Amino acid sequence: MARGDELYQRPHIENAARMILRAADFNPNGRFANLAAGASWHFVRWRRDRLAKAA
Repeated sequence: MARGDELYQRPHIENAARMILRAADFNPNGRFANLAAGASWHFVRWRRDRLAKAA
């Protein structure tokens, strides 16, 4: 069975960050959105690598 983190690609994370920012009434296309998307993508990769190392 495939893990869920293998399905997520950077565009998926960027869209999720934009949807969250839009719901919070922030500009979904600004610098903060890029920062949030980048930080989220970094976290997903870090967690994926950490879990792969533990397995």
